[in-house]
Amino acid sequence: MDISNWEALKNDMGENTGKPLNQLLNIPYSYPPKPVFLSLSDPYDIPQKYWPVINDPKYDNMMKKQQLVDSYFGAVLYVAYTAPSNIQTFPAGQSQTTTIKISQVSVLKQTNVCSVDVRSLIKGEASGLLKGVKLGLATELETKFGYSYSTETTDTKEKTITKTVTIPASDKDRILVPWNLSKILVVYRKHKTKGISLICADETIEQSVEKFYTL
Repeated sequence: MDISNWEALKNDMGENTGKPLNQLLNIPYSYPPKPVFLSLSDPYDIPQKYWPVINDPKYDNMMKKQQLVDSYFGAVLYVAYTAPSNIQTFPAGQSQTTTIKISQVSVLKQTNVCSVDVRSLIKGEASGLLKGVKLGLATELETKFGYSYSTETTDTKEKTITKTVTIPASDKDRILVPWNLSKILVVYRKHKTKGISLICADETIEQSVEKFYTL
């Protein structure tokens, strides 16, 4: 799925009112595993008072933004994904408690679904009145999307976590798939004449949820 194309993303996701974690119960598994796009929030227009601190790579000052930009808007996309190295097989009849290691790598980095450089949304350096505007936009993102703003880029968002899980006995062979759940903040520019473009995609890895599949 190409997140740089807002209209295609919105059409592909369709109407979705379910909670992402509930949808994990219905995630199919196939090899090789591919990211599963779970849900997309409603878009939110960013008030113009915050435009001065939006790090738009093409229109870097307020005069250009006012002349050429119709709006900036954001949304949150939930994605579940896994990696072959995370998956373990358990034979029929086996019951045990085991430790699993789960690799968590940014899905943006892993799949290259974003064709633009990942940038911080809010300009890093701000003082005086702009400092208040910057804090205001960060608070707005927290309120609207539950998104804690960070200057960390997706290139550094890679880690391994260790979890202890109990494997119940079964009469069938199974695989254990730890699904990583990510929340991706996408922000778009709506140009007055040139359509909609992605200007930022920033990801937070939320948690890992284990699911069994019968072989």
